[in-house]
Amino acid sequence: MNITITLHREKCIGCAYCSQVASQYFEMSPIDGKSILIGSVEKKGFHTLRCDDPEAYTVCQEAKKNCPVKLIRVDRRNLKNE
Repeated sequence: MNITITLHREKCIGCAYCSQVASQYFEMSPIDGKSILIGSVEKKGFHTLRCDDPEAYTVCQEAKKNCPVKLIRVDRRNLKNE
């Protein structure tokens, strides 16, 4: 399974919900108070992390559902050999 998590960090309001429910993937920046997607790669304001941890989908979906500004995206793709 391939999980892709994307954060549009520029629009983050710093509510910290994502870091509370998915602390292994999100943390709050001590510099600007916005969410950081741990281990992500930034491109044009979007931070993307690709992983194969099935738990990532569940916890990041919870963060996505409760983000007040709806700036988290979580996609899941099953690989052919699964």
